[in-house]
Amino acid sequence: MPTNPLWLEHTEKAAWDTVQTLRAEVERANKRVQQLTELQGQWPGVERYLQSECEKRELPSAPPLSMLEALCERLQRLERQEAKDEAPVASSTEHQAESSAKPTGDERLSASVRWFARLVDRRRRTSGRTTVDPTRRAALLNALEHQVEDLAHARPRDLVDSAVEVARLALELARIGRRARNE
Repeated sequence: MPTNPLWLEHTEKAAWDTVQTLRAEVERANKRVQQLTELQGQWPGVERYLQSECEKRELPSAPPLSMLEALCERLQRLERQEAKDEAPVASSTEHQAESSAKPTGDERLSASVRWFARLVDRRRRTSGRTTVDPTRRAALLNALEHQVEDLAHARPRDLVDSAVEVARLALELARIGRRARNE
């Protein structure tokens, strides 16, 4: 058995790092199990709701996951259609901006930044909160923390929605900070 102190220290550190990593993974798994356990009692209601929504929309009866995928697919089609419908409006707005004498700040932003800002603004308007409430700071920080944590487990197709929600929460926190700084 080697007795080199450097080798022993290196081995001990590697073992400790492994233990810490495993503890973190177990903690994440336990949180996920707790979330799923909390949802267990709600699944029958979710299934009934999905079934009724599929019947309303004349979708075939199927297992809950298939029904949810069909509803999400239909929603994505509607969102794409909405985006296509907004495109002519956006192009006419851009034409008006180009022809005006004063340039706006949006012209300096890339198309992807403007697209993301529109998504964040739409989410902000549909969230139901239009005024800044400084007492909500802790709740916003907690929600932001959970949303960022969920990003690590999000499916690639859900990343945009999660990123928009993170941005919306960050925007609301920034508005609270700006109000506090101006007071």
